[in-house]
Amino acid sequence: MFLRQKTLPVVLVFGALTVTTIVAVIGCYLVAEHYFFDKFFYQKSIAHGYWPVDDGSYKALSTFGSRGEDVLALIEYIEEEKEPRVLGSTASNEFTIALFGDSYIWGKGVREDQRLGDVLERKLDRHRPTQVLTFALEGDNIIDQWRKYLAVQKSGTKVDLYVFAIVHNDAFLKKYPWYGNEGQEKIDACEGEIVWDISEDYDQVDVGVVYPQRVKRSLETGTKNYCVVQALLPEFPREHAVYVDLDSLLTSNPDSLAMADQYRQFGLPVLTFGMLGLDNTKQQEKLFVTKMERHPSALAHSLYAEGIEKLLLQDKSFAFLER
Repeated sequence: MFLRQKTLPVVLVFGALTVTTIVAVIGCYLVAEHYFFDKFFYQKSIAHGYWPVDDGSYKALSTFGSRGEDVLALIEYIEEEKEPRVLGSTASNEFTIALFGDSYIWGKGVREDQRLGDVLERKLDRHRPTQVLTFALEGDNIIDQWRKYLAVQKSGTKVDLYVFAIVHNDAFLKKYPWYGNEGQEKIDACEGEIVWDISEDYDQVDVGVVYPQRVKRSLETGTKNYCVVQALLPEFPREHAVYVDLDSLLTSNPDSLAMADQYRQFGLPVLTFGMLGLDNTKQQEKLFVTKMERHPSALAHSLYAEGIEKLLLQDKSFAFLER
């Protein structure tokens, strides 16, 4: 009894110190993430969608756990003819969304559970069992979105709604695609000047100057990029599909909004958003991760999800509330 009385205070003190230490570590992490993101997390943190591993192949997607699970399974289906092991659901009453995009949808700069796909799934799950499959990687362009869509269709995955994210640089072209060569004849039939993705010569140009120039040039007539856009957009689905103009929430720059106009010209339904404030104001800056990391913040992802949720609840043509 005496020993118990003597050791109990020690156990309590040790337990209190352990809890205090854990709380302190979590608190320091949250403070660093909120106030010193650029120093401690930017281009370093796997938890925030950065690619710090040396392996540049799609095999490295396994490093990211469930963040990269859907797109890795799709690539393995395309490149290795593996069965699409994680695509879709067998539950007949579950509403399945296939979400296509680039680094915005991948969630560069935010935690996995803060991404549009994850937030949207939680929001919609309150109304009906929902699964959101996220097929997105940094640098994916309009050709990639098209090929991913074709691959999902070919796989036989049950999809109730296709959601395509539109971003200002979707017309950029790359030298090495990750999603096979489906429809390459359409790409090869286009001629003209090629406006390359900035990743192709990132270390050889002044990105701050060249990048916005390429965004504008990529949708000008006479370029191969513009020809590709015109050739592929008629191939995108009109029914059971929605196209989300992500940049409409982030900026009023007409060059950044021109890509969504291309979709509208082909009669594709585009969902747009209103900005929180004027460009570069304190209120509007909340929609970006940081001054250095110009991808959408957790707040922006949440607003995107709210917009899609509202659309599905109001527009009966999507049959979301039907079981």
